[in-house]
Amino acid sequence: MASNVQWWCSAQGTRWTWNWRAYPGIWLVALAIAGGYWAAVRGGPDTPSARRRRAIGWAGVVLAWLSLDWPLGPLATGYLASAHALQFLLLTMVVSPLILVGLAPGLAARPEPAGWWWRVLRVLTSPLVAAIIFNIIAGATHVPAVVDGFMVSQLGSFALDLSWIVAGLALWWPIVMSRPARQFPVPFKLLYLFLATLIHSGIAVVMLFAEFPIYGIYQLAPPMRGLTPMTDLQIAGGIMELGGLVVVFGVMTGLFFTWANRSAADDGA
Repeated sequence: MASNVQWWCSAQGTRWTWNWRAYPGIWLVALAIAGGYWAAVRGGPDTPSARRRRAIGWAGVVLAWLSLDWPLGPLATGYLASAHALQFLLLTMVVSPLILVGLAPGLAARPEPAGWWWRVLRVLTSPLVAAIIFNIIAGATHVPAVVDGFMVSQLGSFALDLSWIVAGLALWWPIVMSRPARQFPVPFKLLYLFLATLIHSGIAVVMLFAEFPIYGIYQLAPPMRGLTPMTDLQIAGGIMELGGLVVVFGVMTGLFFTWANRSAADDGA
Protein backbone atom coordinates (compact mmCIF):
# COMPACT_ATOMS: atom_id res chain seq x y z
CA MET A 1 0.00 0.00 0.00
CA ALA A 2 1.19 3.49 -0.71
CA SER A 3 0.26 4.74 2.74
CA ASN A 4 0.84 3.27 6.14
CA VAL A 5 -2.88 2.94 6.79
CA GLN A 6 -4.30 -0.58 7.01
CA TRP A 7 -8.00 -0.52 6.28
CA TRP A 8 -8.88 -4.00 7.52
CA CYS A 9 -7.18 -6.49 9.81
CA SER A 10 -4.90 -9.00 8.08
CA ALA A 11 -1.87 -11.09 8.98
CA GLN A 12 1.19 -8.86 8.90
CA GLY A 13 3.91 -11.17 10.17
CA THR A 14 5.13 -8.55 12.65
CA ARG A 15 5.55 -9.04 16.37
CA TRP A 16 2.40 -8.28 18.37
CA THR A 17 2.32 -5.16 20.52
CA TRP A 18 -0.49 -3.67 22.54
CA ASN A 19 -0.11 -0.36 20.72
CA TRP A 20 -3.49 0.69 19.36
CA ARG A 21 -3.86 0.71 15.58
CA ALA A 22 -6.54 2.35 13.47
CA TYR A 23 -8.60 0.35 10.96
CA PRO A 24 -10.77 2.90 9.07
CA GLY A 25 -12.41 0.21 6.94
CA ILE A 26 -13.78 -1.48 10.05
CA TRP A 27 -15.15 1.84 11.29
CA LEU A 28 -16.90 2.41 7.95
CA VAL A 29 -18.45 -1.06 8.00
CA ALA A 30 -19.52 -0.59 11.63
CA LEU A 31 -21.14 2.72 10.70
CA ALA A 32 -22.86 1.04 7.75
CA ILE A 33 -24.23 -1.69 10.04
CA ALA A 34 -25.39 0.94 12.53
CA GLY A 35 -26.98 3.04 9.78
CA GLY A 36 -28.75 0.05 8.27
CA TYR A 37 -30.01 -1.05 11.66
CA TRP A 38 -31.26 2.45 12.50
CA ALA A 39 -33.08 2.71 9.15
CA ALA A 40 -34.66 -0.71 9.69
CA VAL A 41 -35.96 -0.06 13.21
CA ARG A 42 -37.06 3.58 12.91
CA GLY A 43 -40.78 3.98 12.79
CA GLY A 44 -41.37 0.62 14.43
CA PRO A 45 -43.63 -0.06 17.43
CA ASP A 46 -43.01 2.17 20.45
CA THR A 47 -44.03 -0.28 23.15
CA PRO A 48 -41.74 -0.98 26.14
CA SER A 49 -41.04 -4.47 24.77
CA ALA A 50 -40.09 -3.12 21.34
CA ARG A 51 -37.80 -0.50 22.90
CA ARG A 52 -36.04 -3.17 24.94
CA ARG A 53 -35.57 -5.30 21.86
CA ARG A 54 -34.20 -2.37 19.88
CA ALA A 55 -31.70 -1.74 22.68
CA ILE A 56 -30.65 -5.40 22.49
CA GLY A 57 -30.12 -4.95 18.77
CA TRP A 58 -27.94 -1.88 19.35
CA ALA A 59 -25.86 -3.97 21.76
CA GLY A 60 -25.35 -6.40 18.88
CA VAL A 61 -24.25 -3.58 16.58
CA VAL A 62 -21.69 -2.37 19.13
CA LEU A 63 -20.44 -5.90 19.75
CA ALA A 64 -20.02 -6.40 15.99
CA TRP A 65 -17.70 -3.39 15.91
CA LEU A 66 -15.74 -4.58 18.95
CA SER A 67 -15.41 -8.07 17.48
CA LEU A 68 -13.88 -6.75 14.27
CA ASP A 69 -11.72 -3.90 15.56
CA TRP A 70 -8.51 -3.79 17.58
CA PRO A 71 -7.42 -5.79 19.56
CA LEU A 72 -9.54 -8.87 18.79
CA GLY A 73 -9.57 -8.31 15.03
CA PRO A 74 -5.80 -8.29 14.43
CA LEU A 75 -5.20 -11.01 17.03
CA ALA A 76 -7.69 -13.24 15.20
CA THR A 77 -6.29 -12.61 11.73
CA GLY A 78 -2.61 -13.15 12.31
CA TYR A 79 -1.64 -14.27 15.78
CA LEU A 80 -3.97 -16.59 17.69
CA ALA A 81 -6.27 -19.39 16.58
CA SER A 82 -8.06 -18.94 19.92
CA ALA A 83 -8.86 -15.32 19.04
CA HIS A 84 -10.07 -16.53 15.63
CA ALA A 85 -12.43 -19.00 17.35
CA LEU A 86 -13.71 -16.35 19.75
CA GLN A 87 -14.37 -13.91 16.91
CA PHE A 88 -16.27 -16.59 15.00
CA LEU A 89 -18.48 -17.38 17.99
CA LEU A 90 -19.17 -13.72 18.75
CA LEU A 91 -20.17 -12.85 15.19
CA THR A 92 -22.25 -15.97 14.47
CA MET A 93 -23.66 -16.89 17.89
CA VAL A 94 -24.02 -13.56 19.68
CA VAL A 95 -23.95 -10.54 17.35
CA SER A 96 -26.30 -11.97 14.72
CA PRO A 97 -29.14 -13.07 17.04
CA LEU A 98 -28.93 -9.83 19.03
CA ILE A 99 -29.37 -7.76 15.88
CA LEU A 100 -32.27 -9.94 14.74
CA VAL A 101 -33.96 -9.57 18.12
CA GLY A 102 -33.88 -5.81 17.60
CA LEU A 103 -35.21 -6.04 14.04
CA ALA A 104 -38.05 -8.47 14.78
CA PRO A 105 -40.74 -6.11 16.17
CA GLY A 106 -40.48 -3.59 13.34
CA LEU A 107 -40.45 -6.25 10.64
CA ALA A 108 -43.43 -8.05 12.17
CA ALA A 109 -45.44 -4.80 12.28
CA ARG A 110 -44.99 -4.02 8.58
CA PRO A 111 -47.05 -5.51 5.74
CA GLU A 112 -45.27 -8.41 4.10
CA PRO A 113 -43.74 -7.32 0.78
CA ALA A 114 -44.60 -9.18 -2.42
CA GLY A 115 -41.39 -8.63 -4.42
CA TRP A 116 -39.16 -11.36 -5.82
CA TRP A 117 -36.44 -10.56 -3.30
CA TRP A 118 -38.87 -11.37 -0.47
CA ARG A 119 -39.61 -14.74 -2.03
CA VAL A 120 -35.86 -15.39 -2.24
CA LEU A 121 -35.51 -14.39 1.41
CA ARG A 122 -38.29 -16.81 2.32
CA VAL A 123 -36.32 -19.66 0.73
CA LEU A 124 -32.95 -18.63 2.21
CA THR A 125 -34.37 -18.35 5.72
CA SER A 126 -36.26 -21.64 5.68
CA PRO A 127 -34.77 -23.92 8.35
CA LEU A 128 -33.20 -26.47 6.01
CA VAL A 129 -31.58 -23.89 3.74
CA ALA A 130 -30.51 -21.70 6.67
CA ALA A 131 -28.85 -24.67 8.35
CA ILE A 132 -27.06 -25.61 5.12
CA ILE A 133 -25.81 -22.04 4.65
CA PHE A 134 -24.48 -21.90 8.20
CA ASN A 135 -22.77 -25.29 8.02
CA ILE A 136 -21.14 -24.64 4.64
CA ILE A 137 -19.77 -21.25 5.72
CA ALA A 138 -18.68 -22.45 9.16
CA GLY A 139 -16.96 -25.50 7.75
CA ALA A 140 -15.33 -23.81 4.76
CA THR A 141 -13.97 -20.87 6.74
CA HIS A 142 -12.14 -23.23 9.12
CA VAL A 143 -10.43 -25.28 6.42
CA PRO A 144 -6.68 -24.64 6.90
CA ALA A 145 -6.08 -23.77 3.24
CA VAL A 146 -8.89 -21.18 3.35
CA VAL A 147 -7.75 -19.61 6.62
CA ASP A 148 -4.09 -19.50 5.56
CA GLY A 149 -4.97 -18.15 2.12
CA PHE A 150 -7.52 -15.52 3.09
CA MET A 151 -6.04 -14.06 6.27
CA VAL A 152 -2.94 -12.66 4.56
CA SER A 153 -4.93 -10.06 2.61
CA GLN A 154 -7.28 -7.37 3.86
CA LEU A 155 -9.92 -8.31 1.26
CA GLY A 156 -9.72 -11.99 2.18
CA SER A 157 -9.99 -11.27 5.90
CA PHE A 158 -12.94 -8.95 5.25
CA ALA A 159 -14.65 -11.71 3.22
CA LEU A 160 -14.31 -14.19 6.10
CA ASP A 161 -15.67 -11.71 8.65
CA LEU A 162 -18.61 -10.79 6.42
CA SER A 163 -19.37 -14.46 5.70
CA TRP A 164 -19.58 -15.17 9.45
CA ILE A 165 -22.16 -12.42 9.94
CA VAL A 166 -24.19 -13.76 7.01
CA ALA A 167 -23.95 -17.30 8.40
CA GLY A 168 -25.11 -16.14 11.82
CA LEU A 169 -28.07 -14.21 10.41
CA ALA A 170 -29.11 -17.27 8.40
CA LEU A 171 -28.80 -19.60 11.39
CA TRP A 172 -30.83 -17.51 13.81
CA TRP A 173 -33.50 -16.16 11.45
CA PRO A 174 -35.86 -19.17 11.79
CA ILE A 175 -35.53 -18.95 15.58
CA VAL A 176 -35.94 -15.21 16.10
CA MET A 177 -37.94 -13.80 13.19
CA SER A 178 -41.59 -14.27 12.31
CA ARG A 179 -41.20 -12.89 8.78
CA PRO A 180 -41.34 -14.14 6.08
CA ALA A 181 -44.54 -15.41 7.67
CA ARG A 182 -44.04 -18.83 9.24
CA GLN A 183 -44.62 -20.32 12.64
CA PHE A 184 -42.71 -23.33 13.93
CA PRO A 185 -43.50 -25.24 17.12
CA VAL A 186 -40.88 -24.87 19.82
CA PRO A 187 -39.86 -28.56 19.78
CA PHE A 188 -39.02 -28.13 16.08
CA LYS A 189 -36.92 -25.05 16.89
CA LEU A 190 -35.05 -26.97 19.57
CA LEU A 191 -34.27 -29.81 17.17
CA TYR A 192 -33.29 -27.37 14.41
CA LEU A 193 -30.91 -25.42 16.63
CA PHE A 194 -29.28 -28.56 17.99
CA LEU A 195 -28.71 -30.17 14.59
CA ALA A 196 -27.75 -26.97 12.76
CA THR A 197 -24.96 -26.14 15.20
CA LEU A 198 -23.27 -29.54 15.43
CA ILE A 199 -20.66 -28.22 12.98
CA HIS A 200 -18.97 -26.18 15.69
CA SER A 201 -18.48 -29.35 17.74
CA GLY A 202 -16.88 -31.04 14.74
CA ILE A 203 -14.50 -28.13 14.25
CA ALA A 204 -13.70 -28.15 17.97
CA VAL A 205 -12.90 -31.88 17.95
CA VAL A 206 -10.43 -31.41 15.08
CA MET A 207 -8.71 -28.63 17.00
CA LEU A 208 -8.65 -30.43 20.33
CA PHE A 209 -7.29 -33.72 19.01
CA ALA A 210 -4.93 -32.47 16.32
CA GLU A 211 -1.40 -33.85 16.71
CA PHE A 212 0.21 -30.75 15.22
CA PRO A 213 -0.86 -27.15 14.46
CA ILE A 214 -3.25 -27.21 11.53
CA TYR A 215 -3.08 -23.51 10.61
CA GLY A 216 0.23 -22.37 9.14
CA ILE A 217 -0.64 -18.73 9.65
CA TYR A 218 -0.79 -19.14 13.43
CA GLN A 219 2.06 -21.64 13.63
CA LEU A 220 4.41 -19.27 11.78
CA ALA A 221 3.15 -16.09 13.45
CA PRO A 222 5.56 -14.24 15.75
CA PRO A 223 5.31 -16.16 19.05
CA MET A 224 3.11 -14.91 21.87
CA ARG A 225 4.78 -15.07 25.27
CA GLY A 226 3.94 -18.28 27.16
CA LEU A 227 1.67 -19.69 24.45
CA THR A 228 2.75 -22.35 21.95
CA PRO A 229 0.85 -22.90 18.67
CA MET A 230 -0.43 -26.27 19.94
CA THR A 231 -1.68 -24.82 23.22
CA ASP A 232 -3.31 -21.97 21.31
CA LEU A 233 -5.04 -24.46 18.98
CA GLN A 234 -6.37 -26.48 21.92
CA ILE A 235 -7.67 -23.33 23.59
CA ALA A 236 -9.38 -22.50 20.29
CA GLY A 237 -11.03 -25.93 20.32
CA GLY A 238 -12.20 -25.39 23.89
CA ILE A 239 -13.66 -21.99 23.00
CA MET A 240 -15.47 -23.44 20.00
CA GLU A 241 -16.93 -26.32 22.01
CA LEU A 242 -17.72 -24.76 25.37
CA GLY A 243 -18.63 -21.31 24.07
CA GLY A 244 -20.92 -22.74 21.43
CA LEU A 245 -22.59 -25.10 23.88
CA VAL A 246 -23.21 -22.31 26.38
CA VAL A 247 -24.97 -20.17 23.77
CA VAL A 248 -26.91 -22.95 22.05
CA PHE A 249 -28.09 -24.77 25.17
CA GLY A 250 -28.76 -21.46 26.92
CA VAL A 251 -31.12 -20.45 24.12
CA MET A 252 -32.65 -23.92 23.95
CA THR A 253 -33.30 -23.86 27.71
CA GLY A 254 -34.94 -20.44 27.46
CA LEU A 255 -37.12 -21.56 24.56
CA PHE A 256 -38.15 -24.74 26.35
CA PHE A 257 -39.18 -23.11 29.62
CA THR A 258 -40.99 -20.27 27.87
CA TRP A 259 -42.92 -22.83 25.83
CA ALA A 260 -43.60 -25.01 28.90
CA ASN A 261 -44.86 -22.07 30.97
CA ARG A 262 -47.06 -20.88 28.12
CA SER A 263 -48.50 -24.37 27.65
CA ALA A 264 -49.23 -24.63 31.37
CA ALA A 265 -50.93 -21.25 31.35
CA ASP A 266 -53.05 -22.26 28.35
CA ASP A 267 -54.05 -25.51 30.05
CA GLY A 268 -55.04 -23.67 33.19
CA ALA A 269 -57.11 -21.09 31.35
